[in-house]
Amino acid sequence: MKISTRKATLQDVDIIVSMWHDLMRYHRKLVRQDKRRKPWQAPASDAEHRFRTWVKKCIRSPKGLVLLAEVDGAIAGYSLNQIRDKDTIPVYRIRKIGYMGDLYVKPRYRARGVGSSLKTAVLHWFRKNMVKYADIVCHVNNVRAQKIYRRWGFAEYTSTMRRRI
Repeated sequence: MKISTRKATLQDVDIIVSMWHDLMRYHRKLVRQDKRRKPWQAPASDAEHRFRTWVKKCIRSPKGLVLLAEVDGAIAGYSLNQIRDKDTIPVYRIRKIGYMGDLYVKPRYRARGVGSSLKTAVLHWFRKNMVKYADIVCHVNNVRAQKIYRRWGFAEYTSTMRRRI
């Protein structure tokens, strides 16, 4: 089994959107029984269009990196990443953060090193761009991903809480 990663191109947008739909279905399953969180997973009516536009913007941007993972030439997953200026409270030393947004691996390729391959390529790109810290996001109910991210050296930094008002 040969795993490789490559930068996505505009020609890859359809396959990325297809995998994003799978990721969205998985997230909806995570909150199916959670009445409080379920509305937060409801997509906008034009969600696919917005996501497609976002992916294209990230592919074109020097501060964006969209990666595809391939196993023996077949698309196995994607990762959507950005370099962001730290725009919260301006009192901290860290001015730039590598943001790892979506990281999706198709079910049949999980537990084979595909996610780790994407992570390694992204962290390399962050280092090359003088980014010293990276954030990764994960749904609160996605315990499997949280365990993987901790194994990769990530630790909880903040906790965002939400409620209906």
